[in-house]
Amino acid sequence: MAVGSVQHRSQINWNDRIRALGQLLSRTELMSASELDAHRMPDVLAFLVYARTNVAFYKDRLDFDIRSPEAVRAGWQKIPILTRAQAIQVNKDLMCQKLPEREGPVTREYTSGSTGTQFSFLRSAAFVTWNAALTERMFRWWRVDGKNRWHRSSPRWPTTRWAKCRKALRHRPGTLRAQTV
Repeated sequence: MAVGSVQHRSQINWNDRIRALGQLLSRTELMSASELDAHRMPDVLAFLVYARTNVAFYKDRLDFDIRSPEAVRAGWQKIPILTRAQAIQVNKDLMCQKLPEREGPVTREYTSGSTGTQFSFLRSAAFVTWNAALTERMFRWWRVDGKNRWHRSSPRWPTTRWAKCRKALRHRPGTLRAQTV
């Protein structure tokens, strides 16, 4: 299949996608902050353009040039954090009107409502695939391979690998939100 072409949903092998994402995560997890920024910025720009175009809630809320990496870096911290209460209130405006075919089938999901109000959201097959790849990475980091019992597995990484991880994380801003750009 040519790069950039779209397969029909039924033709997508999600296990292959999970493996490919796992390999991508392995390559990117120890990149320097500048390398990681350069790697992910095209996806961030495409995501912001897509959100502004297809999600009513974000049509007027991204008040900077979402096609410029410099403007996105400068404006990222200005994007207000959406609280759960706000998300419930504007739920319909948060639903995107359409997803690219490559995202796969989409299902409507609901939270349990343990806070008193259920929250509905859409979950794509691509989201589930990313979640599986990130879980696989966690298992790799903690050396859980299905052969060892959970209580016997431990993060016995070589000291140099831990040092690289700590050094890479030290050079990134301290909030999860800042790390997602």
